[in-house]
Amino acid sequence: AGGAFGSILPALRTAVAYPMANRFRTGMTLAMISLVVFSLTTMSAMNLNYEKLFAQDESRGGWDVQVVENPNNPMATVRDALLLAGDPIADEIEAEGAVQVAGLGDASEVSQGGEFDSYPVQGLTNGFIENGDVPLDKIANGYEDADAVWEALQSEPDVAIIDAFAIEGGFGPHEFSLDGIPTQDDTFEAPVIIVRDSASGISRSVRVIGVIDFGASANFPGIFMGPEAFRDVFGLPELSIHFVALINPDDSRELARDIEAALVTTGAQADSLEEIAEADSALSRNFLYLMQAFMGLGLVVGVAGIGVIAFRTVVERRQQIGMLRAIGYKKSMVSLSFMMESSFVTVLGVLSGTGLGLWLAYFLVTSDDFPSEGGNFYIPWLQIVLIGVVTIFASLLMTIIPSRQAASVPTAEALRYE
Repeated sequence: AGGAFGSILPALRTAVAYPMANRFRTGMTLAMISLVVFSLTTMSAMNLNYEKLFAQDESRGGWDVQVVENPNNPMATVRDALLLAGDPIADEIEAEGAVQVAGLGDASEVSQGGEFDSYPVQGLTNGFIENGDVPLDKIANGYEDADAVWEALQSEPDVAIIDAFAIEGGFGPHEFSLDGIPTQDDTFEAPVIIVRDSASGISRSVRVIGVIDFGASANFPGIFMGPEAFRDVFGLPELSIHFVALINPDDSRELARDIEAALVTTGAQADSLEEIAEADSALSRNFLYLMQAFMGLGLVVGVAGIGVIAFRTVVERRQQIGMLRAIGYKKSMVSLSFMMESSFVTVLGVLSGTGLGLWLAYFLVTSDDFPSEGGNFYIPWLQIVLIGVVTIFASLLMTIIPSRQAASVPTAEALRYE
């Protein structure tokens, strides 16, 4: 071959031939690199898909700001409180609703025919039901769609909806687990549960007619009843959590701070739901980054192993290198051959590890056991490219000195016979 590829093609042939001739060594090196890249890719993909699941706009139920009132200073609505304070931020509110909390700690209990377990039971105001858009993942038989379920919360006194964490097989923080709702079906026969006020002992049987979407369950955990049914069991709420929809949702963080500043005398606390979602995922995300850092150390060891193998290869193949020099290989061609040889093994390891990692992550995310909406799968391209580029660059860096040593082997080594 001549021209620009005159020195590259011969070097490429030897770069591929030697790894194929030493299959065990090449296979072990490939496995070492591929395993670490596989783990990093799988963890990155799963982390991204979990973040997308909880951070998507639908998980906030159409609300932008959460305002927790002071139990000692309740307010009817956030808009009225802002107007009373004379703050023009009230004009930024498009709609609002509230969630009424029975009490703190073990104030509410739930049973499905056996012993009672503590579980948060909350009431929804008409404003929340009419203006909210909390997605439902499962709907009881007899209800046409999610709108029918929300309407039933206002018109039927014996119905409720529940978060996805309480479904059998979920992983919520409470002991109560609801049986009778298949995790893989979109419809179900409404099970009956008993909710009870632990202080007064008043209880009521209700039918669970809807299950909140998994991502939205992080923002709206618990059992939710209509306003009248909640009042019949728990009376006046301990406090209310107000949810506000803004005219301009992009300003939710700034407006949340402004609302809290305007209501400072009432003791209310306002937070952007987008900011809350990011804070909730920060802990798990940082822990995963720590695990990836430890896995990255394994990748460093694997790349260092390539350098060690390259040093050993130079010693083992001095006679062969001398023969290559004798048949016309220049120093640059010998050096390039060693660089390509290490790159060939590293690239194969990166590609195989990345491919297998994405395949496993896709299999898990699109399975029925993963609570994704519509089976969407997100690929962390930035992290994948970063892992691949750093790995290949590091392997080239570790091969520079051995390749120079190989290039300095004299032609006379071809005559050495041991």
